[in-house]
Amino acid sequence: MYDDYDDIDDYLDDLDDDLEDDYMDDDFDFEEETIEDNYQMQVDEIDEYWDRENEYIINSGIYTEEEVQQILEDHNSTREEKKAEAREIYEMEKERLAWDKEEAENERRMRREEREYEREQEREERAYEQRLRIQAEDDASNDYISNQLRRKPSFVRRAFTWAAAYHFLKKLIR
Repeated sequence: MYDDYDDIDDYLDDLDDDLEDDYMDDDFDFEEETIEDNYQMQVDEIDEYWDRENEYIINSGIYTEEEVQQILEDHNSTREEKKAEAREIYEMEKERLAWDKEEAENERRMRREEREYEREQEREERAYEQRLRIQAEDDASNDYISNQLRRKPSFVRRAFTWAAAYHFLKKLIR
């Protein structure tokens, strides 16, 4: 009887775990997309900014050709430094997310193991209680039987039994 409820509880717990896994995976997927989008947006902003700066330097007519080349080289090195900083932040965020995923998975695994352990303890407790109940019933029936077997009828009871049998036989014969 209890095993049927255990099966239902196990099924519901597994269903909850699956739903939680799906939600958490969706959350992590969304966060991963957000990190990717933020990184790409930062890189695009850096490129747009330095492209505008370079276009201004080239089209301003203020600088000589050599100065323009030097400024463009400086801008490109600064652009690459900014992209490298954005890449470092991106990789740190990805590492943090991977660590969060791993921690969430460990936590889920531990909760599952805890639930399984608790269920096993409950099953063992019920089985032990069932064995005790059966043992108590067996002891009670054995006590009853042994008490019945141990109790010998008294002399008076035996005498009345013989007397009743004698009268019965006497009436049958007549």
